[in-house]
Amino acid sequence: MRTTGSLRQWIFLSLIPGAWALTTCHPGGFIDPAARIRLIDPGYAKQDPLVRLVNMPTYTELEDSFNLTKDGKVQVYAVGELIYNLAEGPRQRFFKGDDITLFFKVPDDENSGTFSQKKFYLSWSEAKGRKGRATLEKEGILLEGSQYTDSINKRFRGINGGYRAEIKIPWRSLSNKFIPQKGAEIGFDIVIGDTDDEYGQKAAMAWSSGDPETSKGKISLSAPGKAVASDDPYRICALPGHIQVDSILDKAWASLPGYAVSNVIFGIVKDRYDLSACVKAIWDKDNLYLMLDIMDNNRRRIWQKNIRQMQTFLDYGWIENAKGGKIWEMNALDSKYAGGAFKNQYIDTLLSLKKGTYIVRYISDESHSYGNWNAAPPETPFYGIVVYQARK
Repeated sequence: MRTTGSLRQWIFLSLIPGAWALTTCHPGGFIDPAARIRLIDPGYAKQDPLVRLVNMPTYTELEDSFNLTKDGKVQVYAVGELIYNLAEGPRQRFFKGDDITLFFKVPDDENSGTFSQKKFYLSWSEAKGRKGRATLEKEGILLEGSQYTDSINKRFRGINGGYRAEIKIPWRSLSNKFIPQKGAEIGFDIVIGDTDDEYGQKAAMAWSSGDPETSKGKISLSAPGKAVASDDPYRICALPGHIQVDSILDKAWASLPGYAVSNVIFGIVKDRYDLSACVKAIWDKDNLYLMLDIMDNNRRRIWQKNIRQMQTFLDYGWIENAKGGKIWEMNALDSKYAGGAFKNQYIDTLLSLKKGTYIVRYISDESHSYGNWNAAPPETPFYGIVVYQARK
């Protein structure tokens, strides 16, 4: 294996304050010994990297190459800045489309004092259908959704409207011991996630807290008649009845009260057109039925197969083959927090490559670069990309 350098890179970087470590020849010369996150395996301490493009200023594009004389593996360490859409986190919201999460806490019987807790994650990206309709069957639950257009808002606000979802939850999916009857009560919460772009959720609302450990939400099974008023702000009254869950909204929902889902637990909701919802409930001896009416001006699905092709970093590196074809790129799917601002992320990965010549590139944008940070800097020993021949 051998390394070839870009003349433009070496001349340019040797003039940059703080970047002299790039041009030093001794192994590990670019490493900051005070870094809190060590990142590089100590086994590479005495090994020259195949490529190192690190600590560059703003508006810089660097490249270097290496050659593999036989098939082998390379170890890649890279540190960069996440794209704006992901820069604030949290990671659990990355690449999640619009979704619904249901939480239940169901008593096993009247006297045992034990409960069964269940969580169901229903993503619109998993649903099947077209022309404004969607069907999702998962873990015994059936969801039928339909999108609607609010003509007034579409005309005057440019808003498309929202969508409704009927959900059937068999009692046996919650507990084999619970017997639904008048006066029974179960713990309940719901979280509605909102996504406006292809990078991930920007906000989420819950009925209570969205956390099964702290949620105060509940559903009470009522007798026939009108829903009974309650002083408990987190109690939903479910009336007895039967719903045909299909693509046509059942008329039985019209006479029931709706309960607003309005507790913002993540992100920012601009107004009710951006995200708002209400929930209704009906029960019978076999199932619990929920109807959600969700106002969302931009319902989005995120297809997992497309994420690898997305640019997820602003400062980032990638590897090309000799023909210029990109074979690897830094992606937020693989990254970990690098200390400082959340947008600082690092990648530690092992790649299997065929023999041949490879070009490594790294590019930085107009801000947040080595020596010119616009937020807390990363706590890694360098900023950029380093490639080693993998150790045996």
